Amino acid sequence: MSGTFLSWIENAFIVTEKDVIAIVVKAKQDIELAAHEINAALGWIADNTPQIAADIGQVASILQFVPAIAPVAAPEVEAAVAAANLAVAGLNKFASAYKSGSGTVASVIEGYTAIKTAQSAAAKATALAVAAPAAPPASQATATS
Repeated sequence: MSGTFLSWIENAFIVTEKDVIAIVVKAKQDIELAAHEINAALGWIADNTPQIAADIGQVASILQFVPAIAPVAAPEVEAAVAAANLAVAGLNKFASAYKSGSGTVASVIEGYTAIKTAQSAAAKATALAVAAPAAPPASQATATS
């Protein structure tokens, strides 16, 4: 019983990404949303934006070394970083609208889309960096020259 009660409490007061997805789906289906649903989704996006931006900053700091390590991968990595930065710009736009109190259903959809785009771009950039072939050690590079 206590597990059920605890679950009820969590579901009643904690907004999760699953809740935001449900709200986005309802909005896409033109189902009318209550103000508290919109505000809950806006709050979740605003609460998660700083962490997403920090994750992208961390990925970008790692990726600055990729061109020297694997020049072949550099253009793809740069494109992924550019996409991540564009998504962060979208998140910043969302945050400004949210702080000014002008959040709408469209803001929820744009903000959530920006979060998913930023996460995807950061994951792609990280995967490219990890998969990039390493440059030969300096000792091998000079021995073959």
